[in-house]
Amino acid sequence: MKNKILLFSFLLLSLTASAQYFEVGMMWVYGQYSTMPGWPPSIGTMTITGDTIINGEAAFIIDPPKPSFNGNLSIRYIGESGQQVFYYMNDEKRLLYDFSLTVGDTLVVKASWCCQGNNLDTIVGVVDSVKSITVSGVPLKYQDFGTADWPREHVEGVGSLYSFFPYPPLFDNAYSKLRCVIYPNGDILKFTDDEDCYIIMGVNDIQQSGLAMYPNPVMDELTIENKEGKAYELRIFNQQGQLIFTAPSSYENKKIATTAWASGTYLVQVVSNEGVFMDVLVKQ
Repeated sequence: MKNKILLFSFLLLSLTASAQYFEVGMMWVYGQYSTMPGWPPSIGTMTITGDTIINGEAAFIIDPPKPSFNGNLSIRYIGESGQQVFYYMNDEKRLLYDFSLTVGDTLVVKASWCCQGNNLDTIVGVVDSVKSITVSGVPLKYQDFGTADWPREHVEGVGSLYSFFPYPPLFDNAYSKLRCVIYPNGDILKFTDDEDCYIIMGVNDIQQSGLAMYPNPVMDELTIENKEGKAYELRIFNQQGQLIFTAPSSYENKKIATTAWASGTYLVQVVSNEGVFMDVLVKQ
């Protein structure tokens, strides 16, 4: 499949928690490569679906929640303060990134990394170098920790190029590599030259996913018809960049009640193993 990205120009205004780096609708796309012989590569995503308040501070909600290594806890919230990024575990705020660090500085992260049961491991990284890199024409600060384990490389406002949260190298018999970050307005930061970051199709290209969406404009009920029987996930965003409908991966046709939706335009996103396909839906 050709490595092709068409920037999607649908404008979404994000109602966020005064974010410096993050915004509702922002999505990270990871390539997940199995270590099991014969298993094909797959794609994993992390999306900011909303914002909230935790202990009096603004935080963002991520979907799907990220399970910790011991399986007893999950990470669903992130926050930011200046150049620092935090995650919340059981409402406790813990440092995740510090983009202000320079050469020789140390980052100490507490996370469920490997072998401590319900206790958290301490992951220590020392910055070997700091430079500016250009991604999709945008200059970004890049921290190299020079270690084989997480944190590896961190990019300001993006996170680790390995995985947003600390995972052991063989977590779920796979490793993951950041392909791109997609913003609600359609802008894309692409971190790989040799792989697709999903195939981001333009308006009216949802049919290339093997699905049909009708009627458009819609009044009371939207139909998603799976013509080719492929597994897909469905997400619909409103004009504020808020996720208003999501359906997990399935092969089924879907009928979605839209009577209560406000009139206007919506972004429909179909996620499959072949890429991400988008279309604009008009609600009358």
